Amino acid sequence: MAKTKNERLTEKLFEDFLKTQGIVEENGWKLEYQKSENPKLSFTSKTGKGNIGAPEFIITRKGCSNFAIVVEAKASVEKLVKIAKNKISLAQTNIGPYAVNGAYHYALDIVNDFNVLFIGCAGDESDF
Repeated sequence: MAKTKNERLTEKLFEDFLKTQGIVEENGWKLEYQKSENPKLSFTSKTGKGNIGAPEFIITRKGCSNFAIVVEAKASVEKLVKIAKNKISLAQTNIGPYAVNGAYHYALDIVNDFNVLFIGCAGDESDF
């Protein structure tokens, strides 16, 4: 029986990866889920309907007030990125379904206040 793709599993795999890299609270990192305590780290919805956006992870580091990492996850590696004309597509139809495209969308919301690293991750244990 085939396993159902699950975005929460992808998030857990990414979170485990962060730990292996030392990106943990004990080392001065702050990992927030979908919403930040920092009001400057607010995002517009990927749907374009005016709602609040919620990336899977918002990562900051103590002492680096102008640096943020924004992470968007998708369960299937087929939904990692959509390229159009040799660029990451920001077409409304590609921002929501694709991890890199969504992360890029969120990064653009805060680029005036932060140096931003945006990450899209996708997959499961067999293909992450």
